[in-house]
Formats: sequence, structure tokens, C-alpha cells
Amino acid sequence: MPVVAFVDDHSLLLRGIESVIKHSFVDWEAIFFQEIRELLFHLKSNKTNLLVTDLTMPEMNGFDLIQEVRKIQTSIKIAILTHHDGEGYFLEAQKLSVNAYVLKSENSNFFPEIINRVLKGETYISPEMRVYRKDYFGEFRMNTTELAIIQNLILGNSLKEISRLINVSEKVVEYRIKKIRNLYHSKTTPELIFKLKEKFPPSPSADL
Repeated sequence: MPVVAFVDDHSLLLRGIESVIKHSFVDWEAIFFQEIRELLFHLKSNKTNLLVTDLTMPEMNGFDLIQEVRKIQTSIKIAILTHHDGEGYFLEAQKLSVNAYVLKSENSNFFPEIINRVLKGETYISPEMRVYRKDYFGEFRMNTTELAIIQNLILGNSLKEISRLINVSEKVVEYRIKKIRNLYHSKTTPELIFKLKEKFPPSPSADL
């Protein structure tokens, strides 16, 4: 039976995940750690198929932990479970070739399905983070403002709401949306949103 190890310094989060797993039909074993040193000790003598780790922890940050874990078990799969939704964090995770980048804001009921997919060799990225994948835009490179606009369009926010949320004028938002429409060969904003939602499907069951 595959083994999935979770490490996070927040006990409430771990208990919540444990509760969700107990009420799901899974064919893998889940083990939980609050302290990194206990996790590393366990990994030295116990085969583990997947590590689900936070990024911000007192003993060591998640990126350093991933590198340490791979020294112990070179074939282990890695999933990051974090509240960090910035591009820098995601790009660093990509450099480490992680198998999943999951935001803690996601519905926890999806976690077992996400883990199932990763164990099968698939990659999962939270919808809000997929805009940072270079292969999603081909030759086009978006700036930070445009990425934020895309995220908000996918979430269904209006031009006025986007302006307030990302702290730029409505005229700037309108101009950037026009640019993005051109990149996606969309005549209207609704057409653009439709294409974006196809490209960034909102549920774990969607193709990545």
C-alpha cells in the first residue's frame, strides 16, 4: 500500500486533513508529522511514496526540506500544500520539479483525489497558480498585473472589482484585458473568459 507523509507545523490543519481522509475511500496510508526532524528520521528507514509539505515551518523551509528528503529517498514524489500564491514561490517549486502545488484555500474535500492523481504519476496545480506556468502561454510572457487580471477574470470578478483588488485604475485593467484578448484571439471579454476557463479548469478532475 502506498504511503503518504504530511508535514506541517499547524496541528489543526493536519487534523482536518486526517478527518477528510478518514471519510474518503483511499487505497493508501497517511502519516502525519508536525516536526521535520521526526519526518526525516522516519524516512531514513521507511519507504514513502509521496511527501506533502508546507513551505513555511520553524525548523526548515519547505524548499530546503524537499532537497533533504530527496537525499534520503530519491524517487519520492513531492506535493506542496501552502498558502503562498506568489509567482516566486511557484517558480522555485518548478525548479525543484515538484509533482503538485496546492493552495490551502482549496476545498479540502478535493485533497484525497489530488493525492490519488499524484500517486498515479500525474501533476496537479491549483487553478490560481496555473497562470504562472510558462507553457500555458507559449511564446507570450505576462507581467504581474496581467497575471493578476487573468486570475480575477477566471474567478468571475468584474472590471471594477479587479481594479480595486489589484490596486490599479479601471482604465489600466481595461487596457490590459484588451491586450490579453488579442493574445487569445478573443473578440469579446466573455469569449476571453471562456477560453481562460478552458485553459485553467477549476476542478481537480480537469485535465492539466
